[in-house]
Amino acid sequence: AVTLTNNVVMTGGAVAGDDLVFQSTIGGAGQNLTLVAGAADINVTGAVGTALARLGALNVTSAAGATFSGAVTAASFTQAAGTGTTLFSGLVDLTGAFDFTGSALTLNGVGANTVGTTMEVTNAGAFTTAVGANLTVGNDFTQNGAGANSIGGNITSTNDGISFLRAVTLTNNVVMTGGALAGDDLVFQSTIDGAGQN
Repeated sequence: AVTLTNNVVMTGGAVAGDDLVFQSTIGGAGQNLTLVAGAADINVTGAVGTALARLGALNVTSAAGATFSGAVTAASFTQAAGTGTTLFSGLVDLTGAFDFTGSALTLNGVGANTVGTTMEVTNAGAFTTAVGANLTVGNDFTQNGAGANSIGGNITSTNDGISFLRAVTLTNNVVMTGGALAGDDLVFQSTIDGAGQN
């Protein structure tokens, strides 16, 4: 296990194979963790933060792929660049924003994934949510990358709207819910399909 006692930056080599690997948990209430992997991968096997000791900001500056196998409980998540898939296998619980810029993003945590404020997905590859991987965002949810979207979980914006720039394919019956006020719009700027899904 790794416990942070300060804001920490961990930087690997710049080439494939120089991976950042954590085979257990990462903790440190309120501390920020920045991971810089370059063309290498990030692999975190254990949980990141806990409900009683939430991590601060979790930042990925660069990576090929990034895999978080356990639950992620933090103040926020920001990824600035990535060439492979960023995968969250467990539930995501953030009090602040989720800001992803990279290739593919997959949320596989079945149940309630929570983002306290805004969520922005700038995906060059596919954005995927697994069947039952439901997502609640406090403010705007915005997908504005060039990649398509495969959605299997419900998406709720508590106080604002939901916007998809690219095509949406449903892999399950899905409910998308915006805020209750004028301007809390649901906007789909491309196609919606999914054979037999409601």
